[in-house]
Amino acid sequence: MYQKTFALTVRSLRVDARQMGPHLMRGGLGLVVLLTLLSAQQSFAAQAPGLSLFSSIIYTNAGFASFIVPMLFANAITEEKEERMLPLLQIANVSSLTILVGKSIPRMISILFIFVVQIPFSMLAITLGGVSLEQIIAAVSYTHL
Repeated sequence: MYQKTFALTVRSLRVDARQMGPHLMRGGLGLVVLLTLLSAQQSFAAQAPGLSLFSSIIYTNAGFASFIVPMLFANAITEEKEERMLPLLQIANVSSLTILVGKSIPRMISILFIFVVQIPFSMLAITLGGVSLEQIIAAVSYTHL
């Protein structure tokens, strides 16, 4: 049962792994966060440089998620229509729930990978001082809900 349910998920993950776009998104976000780190270097003489770095990372997350997440999820079913796979999936008696799960889980995993790129920079913010691990967990869980 699960093999049939997640077959489209596995296919979408394989297609995403072969495409350059998702890798460029993660690399671009890592570059933006690195540039944020370089720009926050001027505030390192302040009382809490880690706090200013982490607040910049959170603002970058909010901006990035505002533009990228709708682009990722908006074309989930459109891709199947363009590839003319939707009628074939319906003929094969694939349920709509399976199609939605198969198209949304890979995108959620892609979003997770995008934010995993920022973990080293968040740990650097703790090292620089002014922010604790509990504050980072609270901020990340609040912004990603």
